[in-house]
Amino acid sequence: ILYDIPSEKIDTVSHDPLVQLPQCLYQLENRQLWVGTQNHGLIEIDLATKKLRAYGEAEGLPHLNVKSITPDPSKQLWIGTSGGGLALCTMQNFRQFDRGDGLAFNRIYSVFNSDKNELWLATGNMIQKMDEFGFTSYHLDSLTHGAKCKTITTDERQRIWVGTEGKGIVVLNDDVTKLIDHRDGLPDNYIQKIAVNNEGKIYAATFT
Repeated sequence: ILYDIPSEKIDTVSHDPLVQLPQCLYQLENRQLWVGTQNHGLIEIDLATKKLRAYGEAEGLPHLNVKSITPDPSKQLWIGTSGGGLALCTMQNFRQFDRGDGLAFNRIYSVFNSDKNELWLATGNMIQKMDEFGFTSYHLDSLTHGAKCKTITTDERQRIWVGTEGKGIVVLNDDVTKLIDHRDGLPDNYIQKIAVNNEGKIYAATFT
């Protein structure tokens, strides 16, 4: 659905079976909406005509389970999949990255591009950074005890915020790490999504 804030009206974008079980969204400035789905890959919707185009394994997408979509400064889309690793979408073609390229796992739960043009990945029980030098892994087991890292973002101070499955939120600031969990006021320790608004406030969506 599309919610128009000024009019407070709700419009249905699509009922098509291809966009059932959506997991992530990203809208380009040209009114193209990209939808990552659980089992139909990446769907492109023209918001003007409501026409759909599907991108799956035949088009070069490494897996049909798309967990995360994020742009880089050149508006290329980075796609995180659960089972096929990472993909870069350029002009509707896909460049795949997997364990042979340095990925720790082929299950990518969240992808985020920082202001420094560093791509951050939440994958398995760790996070990874991708830059011009390749992939760098950061192990969080001392705080998360093997819990999956499910969402990742950075704030205006360049701290890394990682939401985990069962161990709350880990905040990384240079070499200092901090854990935020139910003892600090979280409703529960299962974090679905973390987002930062324009005022620098951190929002967390939990399982409950």
